[in-house]
Amino acid sequence: MRSPPQRQAPGKATGPGPGTWLSLLACSLLAACSEAPAPPNALVAELSAPYDYYLTGMLTHRFAADGTLQYRLEAERYTHFPEDDHADLLAPRLFWLAEDAESWLASAERGRLDVKADEDTLQLIGSVDLHNQPEARQFLQIRSDSLLVVPARRLASTTAPATVVTATASLQSIGLQLDLASHRLTLLSDVRGRYAP
Repeated sequence: MRSPPQRQAPGKATGPGPGTWLSLLACSLLAACSEAPAPPNALVAELSAPYDYYLTGMLTHRFAADGTLQYRLEAERYTHFPEDDHADLLAPRLFWLAEDAESWLASAERGRLDVKADEDTLQLIGSVDLHNQPEARQFLQIRSDSLLVVPARRLASTTAPATVVTATASLQSIGLQLDLASHRLTLLSDVRGRYAP
């Protein structure tokens, strides 16, 4: 005589037990982790970068040994590289005082600042604009793709094509040298110009 079929209690599912489900879930997770590439680690990338720190909205003042202000430098970003102790600058703006206290303003797309014990050098790169302030007796503007500034010696120079604009003239040359201490501007080669009558 056959025994009657056993009825399943209401609300209970048939199939593998909880242990089986846990085992399957663990295997699925293990397979997924082994197949997927490891996500990039931003912290590790930052720590392995060649720079040691950066600043945003940077503003610095540089003073001479006698306490007089040589220049004020601003940049959207200042990134320092310890290997040769230089900094890359994004959108630098240099407020530069000449010996007679006449102020000059330089700006560029980017720059490189080398700070040394004896003197700093600032290489301005891309859409460089250097001009004295509008209240100056003789307005002068210099435009170029690059300009090397030595603030302590009050010098600026370039070997790239440059344009010089004054109140009465517009001059183009290949290379120039500006010496604010002696109020001398030297155009190096291939000089062309247009003068207002």
